[in-house]
Amino acid sequence: MIRGVAWRLMRTAVAAVRHPLGVAFRTIDQGEHWSREALATHRDQAFRALMVHCHANVPYYRALMDERRLSPADFRTASDLAKLPFLTKDLIRARHSDLQARNIPDDRCLLRRSGGTTGEPIAVRVDAICRAFETACFFRGLNWAGWSFGSPLVQLTGGSLGLPSQRTLRVRARLWLMNQVFLAAGELGADNVRQYVRAIEANPGGILVGYASAVVAFARYMEEAGLKGGVPLRAAVCTADQLHDDWRATIGRVLGVPVFSYYGCNEIHSLGYERRPGESYFVPQEHVVIEAAGTSSDAFQEQGSGPLACTSLYNYAMPLLRYMVGDSGELGPATGREPYQRIVRLDGRVFDYLEAEDGDRITGAFASHLVLVSRAPVWKWQVVQYGHRRIEFRYLTEDGSPLSDQVRQTIRIAMQKHLGARMAVDFVVGGFETSQSAKHRIIVRKEDG
Repeated sequence: MIRGVAWRLMRTAVAAVRHPLGVAFRTIDQGEHWSREALATHRDQAFRALMVHCHANVPYYRALMDERRLSPADFRTASDLAKLPFLTKDLIRARHSDLQARNIPDDRCLLRRSGGTTGEPIAVRVDAICRAFETACFFRGLNWAGWSFGSPLVQLTGGSLGLPSQRTLRVRARLWLMNQVFLAAGELGADNVRQYVRAIEANPGGILVGYASAVVAFARYMEEAGLKGGVPLRAAVCTADQLHDDWRATIGRVLGVPVFSYYGCNEIHSLGYERRPGESYFVPQEHVVIEAAGTSSDAFQEQGSGPLACTSLYNYAMPLLRYMVGDSGELGPATGREPYQRIVRLDGRVFDYLEAEDGDRITGAFASHLVLVSRAPVWKWQVVQYGHRRIEFRYLTEDGSPLSDQVRQTIRIAMQKHLGARMAVDFVVGGFETSQSAKHRIIVRKEDG
């Protein structure tokens, strides 16, 4: 109750002073009730303003427009994105400085370093208005799943990995306001599943948000421990790795709640949300444009299948236009009363499990989290497990040098903590393996070798 009142007071206050959060919440609240024409008008206005900014302040896009003899007047609607090439991860690494807006200082930005869910982490600067729109879209997605402001938000993600964590007063206040309960995905196992269930029972009436592979592992550990009858949650919301139909069924059966999924990447949050479990993702077009990229940059396709390219409409600090996120899928038009474009099918990254010496399954998302918190300077990586006795961490660094002894030791200690003290951890430069469809694999399991 107190948190709910605090939420309402906070939203009223930020709206009154035109704080970025107030602008974003008001736009997102209104956007859900717009017609498709009104939504398109808003998106095109935001796109035009972004292109004026890019031409004036972002060296990469200024040079690109000059080279193609384009001016901001040539960009009237989102479909005019076709006049620009796609932006790849390699381009971001090579032109990182030129992609940064010259009129927005670093101290007004958050440096968001990807955890590498595609195996190729990068760093992106994000400003306050962009984060506000992503946050407002995220909360709306949780509202669709049954969460309300002030009710518990149980997160099954990440983990300490044995590294120190510092929380400022501002962070602690935000966690209190969100009523956030943190359960470490990387430390979940058969020996502590009852503690996780008790933590949820002590905070009833909320929703569980976590890596899909971690949430299904939680459900399976519950089932193996005989913890039947569900948990006092309104819903489970899965993200990071792809939510398979059998995973959704297992989670729903054991936890006794509806199971939703949402889609995003660390570079651009809030790309798609299910409003009804198992149906299409709705794209929050108030803040993002998503295309199905074809073989030519001349095509702008908001429907059809292919690699997904995303444009963030409000990241003025480091604009990402037609950014190839590393996933593929099928896009469809708005249907019924909904104004939003849909992601009909998502062929996202898939995490295999790692397996500890004692047979416990460890979510593969743990490895991506390890890359993030260890700050390993890698631009591509893969974890290969050989039975219960050896791990290979395959990688390429940003400058071509080998990983430092300190980073190697951090990774080795975390791996052995979660997989077993006798697990050997070797480091190999390159040698990546791909799936049959030529996609990069994050986790590879092999027989002893």
